[in-house]
Amino acid sequence: GEGDPKNQQIFRGSPDERIEGEGDPKNQQIFRGSPDERNLDGKRIALWPSHGAFMRPDSVWHWQRARMWGIVEDLYTTHYAEAVTRMLESAGAEVLWPRPRLGVDSAATEIGESGLERWMEAARYWLQKQHYPTWIWDTWRYQPRAEDPDHYKDDLRCHGNWVNYLNDSVCHLDMALALHSDGLDLPGDSTLMGTLCLYTDWNDRKETQLSDGRSRMECRYLGDYVQTQVVEDMRRTMCPNWPRRELRQANYCETRVPDIPVVILEILSHKSRADMEYGLDPKAQFIISRAIYKGVLRYLTEGQGIVQPLPVRAVRVEQDEDCWKLSWQATEDQLEPTAVPERYTVQIRENEGEWRDTTVYAESMNLSIKADVQYDFRIEAINAGGRSFPSEIVSAYRPNDSAYAQVLIVNAFREVRGPRWFIDSTYAGIVPGSYPVADSVDYAYLGEQMEFRKNAQWVDDDNCGYGMCYSDYLGQAVIGNTHDYPVQHGRVLRKMKIGYVSCSTDCDADSVRIEQYPIVDYVAGRDTVMANGEWQTAIRRYVERGGRLLASGAYIGDKNIVAARKACTNGKVRQDGEVYRFDIKPNEKRMCAENATAFKPYQGGRITARYTDTNLGACIEWEDRAIVWGIPLESIEAFEKIYRQAIQSLIEDNK
Repeated sequence: GEGDPKNQQIFRGSPDERIEGEGDPKNQQIFRGSPDERNLDGKRIALWPSHGAFMRPDSVWHWQRARMWGIVEDLYTTHYAEAVTRMLESAGAEVLWPRPRLGVDSAATEIGESGLERWMEAARYWLQKQHYPTWIWDTWRYQPRAEDPDHYKDDLRCHGNWVNYLNDSVCHLDMALALHSDGLDLPGDSTLMGTLCLYTDWNDRKETQLSDGRSRMECRYLGDYVQTQVVEDMRRTMCPNWPRRELRQANYCETRVPDIPVVILEILSHKSRADMEYGLDPKAQFIISRAIYKGVLRYLTEGQGIVQPLPVRAVRVEQDEDCWKLSWQATEDQLEPTAVPERYTVQIRENEGEWRDTTVYAESMNLSIKADVQYDFRIEAINAGGRSFPSEIVSAYRPNDSAYAQVLIVNAFREVRGPRWFIDSTYAGIVPGSYPVADSVDYAYLGEQMEFRKNAQWVDDDNCGYGMCYSDYLGQAVIGNTHDYPVQHGRVLRKMKIGYVSCSTDCDADSVRIEQYPIVDYVAGRDTVMANGEWQTAIRRYVERGGRLLASGAYIGDKNIVAARKACTNGKVRQDGEVYRFDIKPNEKRMCAENATAFKPYQGGRITARYTDTNLGACIEWEDRAIVWGIPLESIEAFEKIYRQAIQSLIEDNK
């Protein structure tokens, strides 16, 4: 809340029993009910990402860590903190931050004193703005020995002070967790550092007990749960030799000051190239975040907690004559036998309206599709442990003059991934021009690597040697995989009064029965493979039997038609005498093409668009049955115009 920092949302049980009060700021949205011991109902957790920009004594704003591998720790750990927070909240916990949360606190994107958005600044500035007592964030004034103002130290100290203030004066906290990345590296460019956990079993008064009488060894127990879960899950999924570093007793104010169980989790080393090959991969970020949530769940429920489900897969809207149906499949969690859905929430949106929820106990539902209304759908899986992240979005539309869908939109852009890497005897790092595909949006990307020499030495954080990167993307929200491409394409089809349905390539290709649709729109985006073999076979057979295909993607094609990779560097393509721009680098407006595939005509194909700098084929058509673009259509500024022209051409040819 704004103003008095006691204006915090306090949850004391089931959110079904809500009392809203005014006056005493402690009496804000208090929930009184019976906590479910299988999840985190009624638990309150203080959590924060590691650092933030701070002002040095010379009045220069600075990061607390070095810029490396396209990130800086001050922003990078927000990825994990946001994901863990969403999971904990889904399990029923209330999670409190000493900094604004991005996409949650409206003030997060305000410009602060540093000239950066407020979520990027150190916590001490947010606590000051929120009018917390001065002793929490202006700590130098309250030290027993004389000390000059130091915002760096203020930020390190303010977290523990804030925790104790909340716990003593606002609401009981069950635990606290600081998420960091470590700056350690060892000789050998390929050495993995792994996960470290830090705790302190005494406080500033050398006491070894918490004020509630428990031993401060509770901090070690908490750390053991969380660190063990992260290491085991990484080993069982992505990296069989992911190292477990120490569960270390250490003297840090973030772990020494709080009067509740608290640990610092050093997730990995941001200085290690080997660690960051995983650390820049959104799949690993999700696995680690989910492991942290599970470790907290097991600590607070003494191992009895039920784990919330994974997001569902194979989502599709289909049409069988005049019947419309939405279906999906539960995703089995190979690591967690309790993470089984009990029911689902289907979220439905009409046109550009608000989402509304419907509870469903099966893995499908029949739909009543009104004419001239675009419907978007996404699904959350639910059990006693909480709810999953939402699925991708599928979409459908029926025009007034037809009961049937003419277009099947196939979302083949399934991938989230890190950048590509290289290594030789002298140089190593991220392949230039290779960018991560974030899950939705990346707010922490800084820029490309600039120092590739493995022997380049660290001098200071501004000249950190091997791995150092640019920061030209600071403050930009970089678009990744937004998982909503049927919606984007569907909005154009709706304007054209063309009915459509959509599905994911997670679905079984044969069961989709694509032959019943006159046109298939195959959206490959930045996926590095066209699709699994089943879908490739189905698409090829569909075209051979007279179906009309529009396909687009940065890595699309097969060995017969690919002439070159990186076929364009200036982001311009010419079609029918007009030049269109497309994005080849990350940006905050649309998908980045990253790669451009070139085509050569064969078996009756003809080039209908060319890259302006190489004159290679950007788009090729075959016998008026297939149109294939070598870049994502979503990366083109004039997406709607290009897409409309392609669909209209296929419709006219079909007549």
